[in-house]
Amino acid sequence: MKTVKENLLFRLEKFGGILINKTTFARIELNKLEACFLYAVRYCGLEKTIKYFEDNYQTQGLQNILEYDLFEENNGKDLVALPKDIIKHAEKKIEELSKKNILSFPLELTIYPSMYCDLSCSFCFLAEREEKSSKSAQDWRKILEQAKENGILSISILGGEPTRYYDIDNLLRVCDSLKLKTTITTNAQFIKKSTIKVIEQSSYITPVLSLQSLDEKLNFELMGVRPLRQVELIKHFKKIGKKCRINTVYTKQSLEQIKDLVDFCSENNVERFSVANYSEVTGFTRIKKKYDLFDLRKLNERISEYIDSQNYELVFATEGCHLFTAYPELIKDSIEFSKFDEMYFGCRAKYTKMEIMSNGDVLPCIAFLGSEQRKSNAFKSKLVDIWSNDKLYNDIRKFKTKNTRCLSCSLINICQGGCYVNLLREERPEEARDSVCTL
Repeated sequence: MKTVKENLLFRLEKFGGILINKTTFARIELNKLEACFLYAVRYCGLEKTIKYFEDNYQTQGLQNILEYDLFEENNGKDLVALPKDIIKHAEKKIEELSKKNILSFPLELTIYPSMYCDLSCSFCFLAEREEKSSKSAQDWRKILEQAKENGILSISILGGEPTRYYDIDNLLRVCDSLKLKTTITTNAQFIKKSTIKVIEQSSYITPVLSLQSLDEKLNFELMGVRPLRQVELIKHFKKIGKKCRINTVYTKQSLEQIKDLVDFCSENNVERFSVANYSEVTGFTRIKKKYDLFDLRKLNERISEYIDSQNYELVFATEGCHLFTAYPELIKDSIEFSKFDEMYFGCRAKYTKMEIMSNGDVLPCIAFLGSEQRKSNAFKSKLVDIWSNDKLYNDIRKFKTKNTRCLSCSLINICQGGCYVNLLREERPEEARDSVCTL
């Protein structure tokens, strides 16, 4: 008996459903009929579901789904549910999500098991780096099990410095045992050999090294340390054949210094190099912003051209909220976005992300870190209930801009008027325009 492949994430959504390859992140949006079909396959098996649809539906619309390589043997699982009951349940869930106008669950979950960090990077958004968590890996396991059950796509472990969390090895083992696609971002200064070993042995955990520059003086200025330990660990991962990534925050680096990092990535088989926009939304960072989103776009174009000219096999990405506003031609071209794309490319805090601090406080976005508003707690409430009913989430989702310039923009369904946290600082948030916007 066949069912949907394990490496594919399938979820019911307000528009029908979404199917995402957990390895490549390639995705297919499904209409209601297709989604109900795959939902029935999950619980009833492919053969029984096909027969039921042939007897009760027009199946021409399922031709594409059946032609995709989506199914595998179910490894002995007993699938005894009736398609009729399962489809009825799927239709009800899709209707409920449509009324709420949200995705069924976050796609990405970021956890901060400890806020402690030995460094004090000048671009860091954290004001307090001394807090040590008392929550064990088993406490976090309960949260991660909920995330998997509800269809999470990826887990990101941040801090503080997550490798300084007292139970980090066991936490990583939990992620591995649950087969969760996980990244852990580290400055590599005091990472234990045992932690490196757990990462090496996992097929699901990818290490991300925080490295700002190979220039010792600049990296010391930005991070308070020279890049030696990061470089050594990256070379170690290359030696044993473990894929890793590098993440840089775009602050004071020159184009040539970024190119040096690109060369280093290629030489050491780094699979992905990302450069993030330097954000000041929490107000705790210490250096003056030098580059804007247009600069980030220019960097993307120049580095992409450089990678092509060198024939490097390296995934390069620039990252930042509202980065699309640096592409004004999108407005001119009046690009149409699907219902899923409007959420996926828009504010992740509204639709696709959940962040859990070391004490269990849930934030839609780290920009809420300094907010005094009451927060839900993941150690006390179910994640799916928080996702649907939390006040912070609902406040963001209900916010509607009245800014006439924003309302006339064809990207309004993506941007929704800008960063909610930024707008709250204005006297009249509904009428204000986010200063981050470059359009």
